[in-house]
Amino acid sequence: MPRLNEHLDTLRWHRITAVLENIRTVPGYRTPGGAVIQAMVKEINLALGENEEAPIFFHIRGKQYNVEARRGDRFVLDVLICRRDVVFADTWRRAFIDYLRNPITGRNFSISRVGPVEERSYELLASETGHLPTEGELWLRFLTPLAFNPENGAQHSITPAQLIKGLESRFGRLVAENLHYEQGDDDFRFITDHWRFLGYPRPSRSQPGARQDIKGCVGMLGIAGKFGNLLPWLILASELHAGGKITHARGYFTFARRGQPWDIPSEEEAVC
Repeated sequence: MPRLNEHLDTLRWHRITAVLENIRTVPGYRTPGGAVIQAMVKEINLALGENEEAPIFFHIRGKQYNVEARRGDRFVLDVLICRRDVVFADTWRRAFIDYLRNPITGRNFSISRVGPVEERSYELLASETGHLPTEGELWLRFLTPLAFNPENGAQHSITPAQLIKGLESRFGRLVAENLHYEQGDDDFRFITDHWRFLGYPRPSRSQPGARQDIKGCVGMLGIAGKFGNLLPWLILASELHAGGKITHARGYFTFARRGQPWDIPSEEEAVC
């Protein structure tokens, strides 16, 4: 199987960045950002002949999935488009603008600014990320749930093999097929003291009245040991996310410092 390092120079995807402002006027109503954006992405994809599992997804920059916006609140939205050319990405951008200009579909958010379609690459992403260690400790701040199959019944217990399997599966769908992680000198473990399993409630559209939780782990995940061969995978995942599931912005994280505060959602915001 090909190794990721053999493909780093050729990996390309597209990004659309916009600043959105909440314009919903219902008194006391807070717009559930992640759920509303996911519905928008799905509807635009369907209108352009794509399905829900298309390699087109999003995150709200620096925010949790369940972020709630009051009227006048603004946030930065990144839409990532993989395995599609720039012509399609530009078509998606125009459809996105039209969607939010429509008084019905755009009733929650207006566009304050929207940038052009950007071609993204590993080299560009790594330069923006800056220096990261290849051994010692590295901390990932997961803002949206990372889904995986826990072992031994411990929902927050993740192994290196589980993380790597999710990355291989995800990048195989997004950027290049059959990518393989080469362990080499890597020897690391996870620190999960501030890593928590939770689920965000989501009404089921296919089964009215039912609820489907978006489940996974959020919080601070520490990596301790030697991880030089894993690092390019993590840099790529910092924009393209981790884990095998594409929808609902799952697996979005940022690089963090040890001891950086993490706000665990309250019981009203998350179902554990």
